[in-house]
Amino acid sequence: MLLVERIKSAIEDKTYQRGVALANKGKVFKVQTKGSTVMGEVLGTHRYSVALDGVAHLYGTCTCPAADFQSICKHMVALAIVYEKGSSNNLPSLENWLNKKSKAELLQSLVEVIEQDETLRNIWHKKMELSLNPPSEKELKKLITKALPKRNIWDYRKVSSYFQNATEKLQAPLDVAKSLEPEIRLEFFGALMNRLGLVLYQVDDSYGYRLELEHSVREGFRQSYSGITWDNHQKAKWLVNELIKSSEMYAEVLQEAIESDTQVRDLFLSLCVSKLESNVKLTDESRRLLIRILIDGATSWQEEVKYKALIAKDCSDYLHLAEICLKHNEELDAEDWLLRAKHKISDDFDQQCWNEMELQVLHALGDVKQAWQKAMANFVSKPNCEGWQRLLNSSELLHVDLSNKTNEIEQLLLRCLDLTANSAIESEIEQVLILFYLHFSQPEKGKHYIGQNYETPAAQKLGLALLIDETDYALSLLDKSITKDIQRGTKTNYHWADKKLDKIYQQIKSSARALEVFSEYKANLEQLHKRKTTFIKLLQTREDHYVPKK
Repeated sequence: MLLVERIKSAIEDKTYQRGVALANKGKVFKVQTKGSTVMGEVLGTHRYSVALDGVAHLYGTCTCPAADFQSICKHMVALAIVYEKGSSNNLPSLENWLNKKSKAELLQSLVEVIEQDETLRNIWHKKMELSLNPPSEKELKKLITKALPKRNIWDYRKVSSYFQNATEKLQAPLDVAKSLEPEIRLEFFGALMNRLGLVLYQVDDSYGYRLELEHSVREGFRQSYSGITWDNHQKAKWLVNELIKSSEMYAEVLQEAIESDTQVRDLFLSLCVSKLESNVKLTDESRRLLIRILIDGATSWQEEVKYKALIAKDCSDYLHLAEICLKHNEELDAEDWLLRAKHKISDDFDQQCWNEMELQVLHALGDVKQAWQKAMANFVSKPNCEGWQRLLNSSELLHVDLSNKTNEIEQLLLRCLDLTANSAIESEIEQVLILFYLHFSQPEKGKHYIGQNYETPAAQKLGLALLIDETDYALSLLDKSITKDIQRGTKTNYHWADKKLDKIYQQIKSSARALEVFSEYKANLEQLHKRKTTFIKLLQTREDHYVPKK
C-alpha cells in the first residue's frame, strides 16, 4: 500500500484534508530520502522539520506542537503527498526545459515574475541601483546597520519578521559584495557577521529564523578569506585585531578560519600571547576570548593549565585545574588547586563537587583511610539518593568492600530515620533504605519503606526487582508511572509508557506465571484507557512483543 493511502486510512479526514491543502499550496520543501525515511520541511505557522518512515510500522516525527498529540499530523500528510507525487512524476526537470528557451523568452519570464511580487521587485531594483552606483565601503556598512538594527525582541512572530526583512534588505548588498576587491569584501562580510552576532545578544531567535542569512554570510566570509593574498603575518595580525572587537558568533567564524589556515595558526597564537603580555588595554571579554583560543591551541597540558589559570574565577574552574593535574599524576599540584577552590565555594553544588574532588585527591595521595572517612561523613550529612550513589562511587574509587560495611551503613540510616522530625527528609531516607536493600539483594526489607511513595525511582527499581517473585505487588508499584504517562496524552509519553511495558515484559517473559499476571494487567490497562486511541494502536502494533499470540 502506498504511504499516502496508509496515512489516509489511519487518521481523521480533517487532518488529511489540511495536509492536502498544504501540499497544494506548495508549502513543502527540501524533500529527500535517507534509507526508508522520507524527510523534508513544511511551512506552517513556522517552518517545521518532518520525517516519515513507513517500512515496518507507520511512524512520523514533526517539530510542530500537534505532533505531541497526534501520531500523524497535517505536515506529515503534506510531506507524504509531495514525496509520492514527485517520485511518480516522469516529466523532464525544470532546468532542462528552461534550457530550451531563448534568452528573450527567459528575460521576459523573469521580469514578469519579479514585477508580480513586491518583495522581489524591491530586491531587484535595489540590485540595479547599487550596480549602477556602486557604494563605498562606508556606505555598504551603513546598509548593514539599516538591515540589522539593534532591537530588544522576544516575541517569535516579531523575530521572524525582523530576520525576513533583514534577509530581503541584504540581498542586494550581498550581490554587490561579490564584485568588490578581496580586502574590501572580507571587511564587508566580517562587519556583517559581527553585526549579526551583536544583534543576537538582544533578539531571541530560538526558532532559528536567521539561519538562512547566517549561512550566506558565513559562506561569503569563507570565500573572501580564502581569496586574500596577504602574507601570513598580515593575516595573523588582522585576525587578532578582529577577534578583540568581535561578537561571539563572529569569533567562532574567525576561529574556523584560523583552524583551516595552518600556516597562520602558530603565528596567530604567538601574537595573542604578545597582545596579552603588552600594556594594551583589553576588555574582560576580549581578554577571556584570546585566552580561550590559546587554550584551544595549547600543545601540552602544562600550557593548558597555565592559560586556564589566567581566567579561573570560581570553584568549578579551580576544580577543573585540579582534575587536569590528577589526570597527569601531579597530585601535589592538584591539592594546591583544591585548596584554592575551597575559598570559592558559593553553594551546595560547589560543596558537593569539592567533596568529590577531595576524595580523588586523597586517593591519589594514598590516604585511603581518611578518604573513606570523608566519604562516610559526606553521606551522613546528606543521606539522600544522590548521596547514596556518591557513596557507591566512592567505594568503587577507593576499592572499599561495602559488604563489610553493611551493618554499619544500615544502623546509620535507621538512626538518621529515628532522629529526623522532617517528613520530607524522612521520605528521602526511606528511599535510600530501599536502594540500600536492593544493592544487597534484600528487596523484601525494602518493601517496609515504600509508604505512599510509589512513583519514586527507588520504588520503580523495587518493582522491577520483585517482578518474578511478587508480580501483582510489583505491577502495583510500576503502574503509577505508566498510568501517569498515558494520562498526559502526548505521543512522547505514550512511547515512554510503551517502553516501560516492554521492559517489564523482557524481565518476566521466561516465567509463565508472571507472564499470565502481566497479560491480565495489560488487558485491564487497554480497557481502562480505550479512549486513548493513539496509545491503543501503539500497543496493538507491538502485541507480539508483550503477550504470545494464542
